Amino acid sequence: MVDKAVTGNGKLNAADAGANRISLSGAGRTSQRARLLMVMATLVVVGIFGQSTLINTYVLRDFARLEQSQVQASLRLIRLSLDRFVRPMEGLAIDLATASQRLMIPTEADAEWLRERLRTANQLDVGYDAAVVLGGDGAVLLALAYDKATGWGRQPTDVEMTLLAQHAATLRAADLASQSGWNVVPGGLFAVAGARLGDDPTGPVVVIGRNFDEAAMSALDELSGTRITIVHGEAPPLNEPDRPMQACTRLSPTLNVQPQHLCVRLQDSILERGQRSSADLRLASLVGFVVLMLGTWLFLDRSLLRRLTSLTKKLDVRLPGGTEAVEQAMLADGERGDELGRMSLGLGQLLGRVRQAEIDMRERERSFRVLAESSGVAIFVVREGVLYSNAFASRLTGYDKDELRGRSLADLFHESWRERFEQAMARGSVEDSEGEELRGRRQNGTLYWARLHIARIEYRGGAALLLTLFDVSEQRALEQTLADEKQNLQLILSSIHDGIVAVDHAGTVRFINPAAQRMTGIPLALANGSALEDVVVLSDPDSEELLATPLLDTLAAAGDNGTVANLTTPQGRWRNVEVTLSQNQSESGDGQRGSVLVMRDVSDLRQLTKILADQASHDDLTGLINRREFSRRLLEALATAQGRRSRYALCYVDLDQFKLLNDTCGHHAGDRMLRNVAEALRSQVRPTDTLARLGGDEFGVLLDDCPPERAIDIANALRAKVAAVRFQWNGQSFSVEASIGIAMLENVDGSVDEALALADAACYMAKDLGRNRVHLYSAADKDLQEQLKQMRWATRLKDAVENSQFVLYAQGISPVAPNAPQLNACEALVRMIQPDGSIALPDEFLAAAERYQLMNRIDQWVVTAALDALQREHALGRSTRPLLFINLSGQSLGDESFREFLLEKLRQHANLTPQIVFEVTESAVVTSLGRAKKLMDDVYDRGCTFALDDFGTGMSSFGYLKELRVDYLKIAGCFVKSVALPLDAAVCRSFTEFARMMKVTVIAEWIEDEAILRALREIGVDYGQGWHFGLPKPIEQVLDIA
Repeated sequence: MVDKAVTGNGKLNAADAGANRISLSGAGRTSQRARLLMVMATLVVVGIFGQSTLINTYVLRDFARLEQSQVQASLRLIRLSLDRFVRPMEGLAIDLATASQRLMIPTEADAEWLRERLRTANQLDVGYDAAVVLGGDGAVLLALAYDKATGWGRQPTDVEMTLLAQHAATLRAADLASQSGWNVVPGGLFAVAGARLGDDPTGPVVVIGRNFDEAAMSALDELSGTRITIVHGEAPPLNEPDRPMQACTRLSPTLNVQPQHLCVRLQDSILERGQRSSADLRLASLVGFVVLMLGTWLFLDRSLLRRLTSLTKKLDVRLPGGTEAVEQAMLADGERGDELGRMSLGLGQLLGRVRQAEIDMRERERSFRVLAESSGVAIFVVREGVLYSNAFASRLTGYDKDELRGRSLADLFHESWRERFEQAMARGSVEDSEGEELRGRRQNGTLYWARLHIARIEYRGGAALLLTLFDVSEQRALEQTLADEKQNLQLILSSIHDGIVAVDHAGTVRFINPAAQRMTGIPLALANGSALEDVVVLSDPDSEELLATPLLDTLAAAGDNGTVANLTTPQGRWRNVEVTLSQNQSESGDGQRGSVLVMRDVSDLRQLTKILADQASHDDLTGLINRREFSRRLLEALATAQGRRSRYALCYVDLDQFKLLNDTCGHHAGDRMLRNVAEALRSQVRPTDTLARLGGDEFGVLLDDCPPERAIDIANALRAKVAAVRFQWNGQSFSVEASIGIAMLENVDGSVDEALALADAACYMAKDLGRNRVHLYSAADKDLQEQLKQMRWATRLKDAVENSQFVLYAQGISPVAPNAPQLNACEALVRMIQPDGSIALPDEFLAAAERYQLMNRIDQWVVTAALDALQREHALGRSTRPLLFINLSGQSLGDESFREFLLEKLRQHANLTPQIVFEVTESAVVTSLGRAKKLMDDVYDRGCTFALDDFGTGMSSFGYLKELRVDYLKIAGCFVKSVALPLDAAVCRSFTEFARMMKVTVIAEWIEDEAILRALREIGVDYGQGWHFGLPKPIEQVLDIA
């Protein structure tokens, strides 16, 4: 029973064992899968954590370093761009400061000059928005601003003015010659640059500014691929949790008291993109592992394993086309749609993002290099030697990039500057530094100046220094030029003789040149800072009272003409100075910002002027006032008299027979007599009267507050005083008398000349009435009015003679006797052109010309014009030549100078002498027979002939006719026009018969009608002239030379 059981049991156990093998086989497979799944799950967990650790430890750290380097490099380039933007502004400010004399006290012309300079700068695409000139006290001397509508026609805004003024204050506080920088404003930045005018740290400053608005910031963002923000206060750290990585630099610490930082972050953060890619990679890895685990769990068949093996090989083997080919293979496998395909798709997309990140990184590096290569600043990346240099670095140093690579930068600087460069490099390795200027040497040995900036950066996996060199050689040259010009200006101000004092708006002295120190007696040390009135002590030159204060207001009231005053020194010395004030008005016109006084020592000039003025107003011979000064006082008296405020009498004193003394004893005796007469007259006039010598032997006396009766009494007293003068010369005693004419000024409606003419006419009447007497002008006196008329004609004649206002007419001479041959002859007749253009006949002005000794000059004009007319007629080459009768006055016949003139004219026109007949009157010949006969003989010898004009009006006609060489006798018209009367007919007949006996041709004048012509023909007159034959015509018509 036991055996069966065992057997049975054994059978049963065998069956169970088979079943168990199957079961164990399945369990084994399940256990194997479980172990596989556990291994795969472990691998997934380990892979995920390992991948995260790898990504965080290496990939993201490299992304962070890359982004940090990119941000710092972008910040440096942006800072360089901003510096490059602001440096030309500082150069323009320094350039404007060279015109310190224009901008110290700018005028409207200086403001226009500044506009033109800024307009030119804007045309060069610099684009300035505002410019101001600020005084030492901060007051605005000149302000301009730009907009597109009006150009430089607007005023700066309040914000612009505040920033420009703050910059000027900072410039003064730092005692800098020039400075530039940035300010933060709503919506952007505001660039400012300023320069000091002159050496005074508290003096005027020129400041210019430009808005760097949101559009400009956006353009800079777009160019650099960054996002720029302004941070007020302390700068945030470079890598702040939960914030994009950003780098910051402080903006112009000297200009912004409160810290203002410009911060830069990348528009597309490399770290964030790496983090996103890492997250995607983790997710893809997780999905891939899960998919792999599930695929292994579900699909352990060989085909699945073969696909997995194939994909693994694709990842492990480098396919043609690199990462992009692997990416395309993964994406292609992903199109199957199963779990492994989706894993391939995720891996392909992850590879795509990584490839795009690499492309972006290469593009950023390319942009960096383009920006560096296009920069106008030399850029170096230095570790032990030069790792990188841009194109401008080669232009600046003269070395190409290959020569610069690996070279020590110290070799690029002048030997004496290398130690300073190495010190700057040592400081730059610890902290960023900027602004130090060094002397460099190019490869060709030439020198240059450069401003050095140093910053620490990460470059190609290690720390490096970024060095920039800004070429400031031109700026240095400009500064040297300014220094030279300043020295020259100082030399000029020291060498000029005019005193120059500059004061501020409060009247405080700020500058005084050496000449002004000598004038005022106050040295520079005491003058500077003192009130103007304490340094320049001015007083009125006449009253000697100090000029009113404030002195600036008193001088400004004088305008551009200046002020003449006495300048007194502390030592008690004084001198005459002419002070001119130039002021700089504020724009509102309610005050001054500064003034410059120019003092010229005119002491000697004033003394000389006084002497000259005295000489100009006084007669040298007698010491009396002269005609000019007398006319000035007479003009004032006329104005008073015409206003009926006072009565004035004008006395015209003319010495009688003074010419006889001059001709007898000479001019020295005449001068002595004039001095004696002047002294006699001076002793007789009242203190209120004015005595003057008008010229020659003529004196004028202006009697103040004097009625006519009183004037006559004073004039008679003067006449008696002159008559009492006795003069001894060479043992002989001489005396003179005086004729005096009086004119009351209330009767004068005209000018000074009219008043003198009235008194002169009255004086001539006194002479005509017997001399040595007094005559009072009266409008009712006909003889005096005639005399006045002649005087007025004399005035017109003088103008006509001076301006040749004469014209020549001619009247033909025709046969009267039937048997007389045709005579081609005419008489030249002078006419005067009056101011209104009308023609005056000789009867109107010749009497005045003879009385006032003007005939000589008129005769000269007539002779010249007549010879010119004959010369033109002669040039026509006609077969017959006309005779031209030319009148000569008695004054000319007796004048030796006229004789010389006439003979010279005849010498010049010797070919015309046979055509010339000179007419002389009988009375003129008789007056100076000797001289007249000599002139007639000389002229006759040169080929000319003579006619005796107005025959019959003299006292001894027949006797003189025998002694004179004449060819023609012209019967006076007074006999001809009344020849119908028996007596006049007998006179004309006797003249004709006597002339025929003397073989002289007879010409009758004034033949006005046919009856006179018939009577003369019966008498036997040869020729005649008059209106019956024709009126006088212009000589050009008569000679047919028009």
